[in-house]
Amino acid sequence: MSTQYLNTFSQLAELISSDLGNEGFAQHVLDVVVKATNAERGALFMKSATKHGGLEFIAGRDVDQTTIKDAGELSHTAILEIDKNQVVFIQDALSDPKFNIKKSVMINQIHSLLCIPLSISGTVVGALYCDSRVPGRIFGSQDKDFLLTVSKILASVIEKSVAFQAMNEENILLKSKIIKEIGSGYLLGKAKPMKRIYKLIDSVAETNSPVLVLGETGTGKGMIARLIHLKSPRRNKKFLAINCGTIPETLLESELFGHKRGAFTGAVSDKHGLLEEGEGGTIFLDEISNTSLSFQGKLLEAIEEKVIRRVGETVTRNIDVRFLFATNKDLEIEVEDGRFRRDLYYRINVFNIEVPPLRERASDVPLLAQFFLDRYSKEIGKKIDGFTSEAMQRLREYMWSGNVRELQNVIERAVVLAKGHVISVQDIGFDKVKRDEIVPLKEIRKEAIIEALNTTNWNIKKTAELLGIGRRSLHRYIKEFDITESSTIVINPQPDSD
Repeated sequence: MSTQYLNTFSQLAELISSDLGNEGFAQHVLDVVVKATNAERGALFMKSATKHGGLEFIAGRDVDQTTIKDAGELSHTAILEIDKNQVVFIQDALSDPKFNIKKSVMINQIHSLLCIPLSISGTVVGALYCDSRVPGRIFGSQDKDFLLTVSKILASVIEKSVAFQAMNEENILLKSKIIKEIGSGYLLGKAKPMKRIYKLIDSVAETNSPVLVLGETGTGKGMIARLIHLKSPRRNKKFLAINCGTIPETLLESELFGHKRGAFTGAVSDKHGLLEEGEGGTIFLDEISNTSLSFQGKLLEAIEEKVIRRVGETVTRNIDVRFLFATNKDLEIEVEDGRFRRDLYYRINVFNIEVPPLRERASDVPLLAQFFLDRYSKEIGKKIDGFTSEAMQRLREYMWSGNVRELQNVIERAVVLAKGHVISVQDIGFDKVKRDEIVPLKEIRKEAIIEALNTTNWNIKKTAELLGIGRRSLHRYIKEFDITESSTIVINPQPDSD
């Protein structure tokens, strides 16, 4: 290969590593190609998705509208040949029976032309076209080989560009889907605790590891689970949720694992469960703490072995699902008290996300309140612009024991009752309760533990029994709350009977 072509490839390599954008890149490549082949004119065409597979002009060198028309006609004919795995290489178009009948060849006296396919995975997606109307500028076999190599480089760049564009479009659709499906507003927030959760979700979404979502009722644990699914590689498969606390134990196992006909009264036919129905997708088990030990054992097998047995069957069936869990209880206490399997706890607690209560992110209340106001104003058909300053202050100071769900209900009720264009204190409908008038839950727990320790003279076993928690949990709370014997009133302390 000539030094000229080697220099040209060096220029192409620099272009590929540059950031010119699709149009800028195509034009620069065409300029280099036309110069290297000593062509008179050049054009790059791509098959258009909006023109029934027709050709669309992308870039040109020394072209005008007539040239585009000429090149379009000839390259279209050439593509018909290319689709048959034939490269179009014409040294004298005027004497070639396939091309001398073309109007553009006859009128413009085109002598030599090269039209090379741009092919991705065997499918022609465009054409690189060069021609010459000057008898002295005839393309040779070296020009053909050079353009074939360039076409492969171009096709590779285009393929990556198409993949990148598809990824961007998928991200746009994903964002739209998230906004639509997570439109409850539960995950809105700019407070630090929420920003931390967003990062955790991004970290865990791409994995297949189980995730345990912790938090009080009404904080949006289910929305966290759905968002993890929507950001995961399983996003195009099913997301199936089941609340373990609302389904009787006898039906829960059948609902999740399926059953065989005759397995129990009412099982009139074979039934596949959610773990089979959700193949390739995500299964979300809410209130996982409200399950029996026997159910937990069967669930552990499904998680670890990726197999299930329908109720009444002995054969195993393979499954491919991702497990997400949620609870508003302290599972460590449940384990200590024998209500939750320790091995299952360790298996589902690979990664946990703790959703903060609304009272710990009061700065997000205005954002959430406005979201629900806009939503319900639109649904009910009222034009309500916002809140009075006193009403917003009341919302910010309230403790929200029911969290975001309670705020949502309060705003919906206020929209229904509102008479004007703003929400007033009267519309909100609850008495003023300042945050400093309410003792934080942490302080209540600490005082209860101190009182119990005093009552039992620091007998850990008796204190745990009195509080209704496990000894390990009691030790954890003592450490967390920095409780020492010197911080309590102890009369005649006795050694722990353990």
